Amino acid sequence: MTAMRLLLCSGDKQLDAYVRGKMPDAVVGETYYREAVRESYLRFNADTLLLATGLVGVSNLREMVFSARMDGLRVVYLVGESERATSLPYDLLAMGVYDFLFSPINAEDIIMRLREPAGFPQAAASLKVQAPQGGSLLQSLFRRAEEAREQPPGEESGGPGLSVSMPHNGKVRKPSETTVPSEHIVRGRERREEPRRKDDGLKAFKAPYPILAVWSPVSAGKTLVATNLAWVLSLTGPTTLIDLDEKQAVREWLLIPEKEDSLLRGLRESSKPLPDPARVGDLNVYCCDPNAGKPQISPSKLARILSSPQLAPGPVVLDMPADALEMERWGYDLLKALKCCVIVGDPDWSHRTAVRQAIDWATKEGVWPILILNRYAEAEVPGWDQETILGLKPAAILDARDCLVYKSIASGKPMVVLDHEWKKRFDELAVWALTAFSRAHPQAAPFGAA
Repeated sequence: MTAMRLLLCSGDKQLDAYVRGKMPDAVVGETYYREAVRESYLRFNADTLLLATGLVGVSNLREMVFSARMDGLRVVYLVGESERATSLPYDLLAMGVYDFLFSPINAEDIIMRLREPAGFPQAAASLKVQAPQGGSLLQSLFRRAEEAREQPPGEESGGPGLSVSMPHNGKVRKPSETTVPSEHIVRGRERREEPRRKDDGLKAFKAPYPILAVWSPVSAGKTLVATNLAWVLSLTGPTTLIDLDEKQAVREWLLIPEKEDSLLRGLRESSKPLPDPARVGDLNVYCCDPNAGKPQISPSKLARILSSPQLAPGPVVLDMPADALEMERWGYDLLKALKCCVIVGDPDWSHRTAVRQAIDWATKEGVWPILILNRYAEAEVPGWDQETILGLKPAAILDARDCLVYKSIASGKPMVVLDHEWKKRFDELAVWALTAFSRAHPQAAPFGAA
């Protein structure tokens, strides 16, 4: 008997983790948005899908199931409470999907159904269709399906009322409990919602000159982009690079002395002028001594630093914290105030969901996202449609060759200094980013203004 090759598409990371733990040899991958399902099962050569309406995206689920069935895949479908009275179960049956479970569902039943496929008799019986005395069961089934089609359609883009009880604690979880808040975009990890800080100093912040935030919800080369972007801008005028990331990778990349602590002193000494930054070429850099611990970011003090006339006329490039678990609420408030940001992604299959969520969050909050794809040469599927999968056309695609990266780190010089093509790409990116910022902030002083 051929071993199952299962692709998880439930939209519930905790459930997916449970299934993977119970069937580690069967699970070949997972995806967390509808638009990537077909590409995923073809890439992983899957033969079985675990699918639920809670999977985010805009693609039609019925068409998705039909496509999977036409490609010869078995589909195990978790039916939400709001879908029970619709035509969905009957449509699944018509497409040859016999493995569907109705909410509320015990997670152990999902494992059993994955291991023991249902047949047509079981699927038909689960619909509880009874033939009238002397009537036809088939006609009764068709009649029920037609009646269901006359009902309002179920919620197909979230909120299907799917409840799954986990055996470790017996708790019944609703989608609202398992959905990661938009302000906590994570890589397979959840974070408890924290009470809003009283310090809302960044909420009313208005950028007096171009401030470009470089952010990534994954490890995709954020510091590489921030450092090279700031260096290119510094060749045409005063430019400041501020490292707000706990890892302080800018300091290591540019070989800044370990004792340099200008950012930390600027945050602490709120009543004094900003300390002198570290100087690397024509670039001003604010960073921290790595031995001083994680910089405690006060929103009001950060707003003071960013408003300081010592930074004018700009621009300022911010190397934001590495992911949502580190950025905290001040980071999201800052991105909202800046109204645009550079989002860095890469072709790593496991990163695409987090990058897509970051783009969706930015768009929803009125933040203009500028997408940069790094390490594109490492893509296993070079023909994948970035705009369809990520929901945004990339402003630039970078080929970060390892040999050039290592040479850059060893010399303490950004890659734009070592490679003409990289310089050309970042010149174009700088124009793109400054144009986006000026459109979002027409009141800000343009780059180079006195």
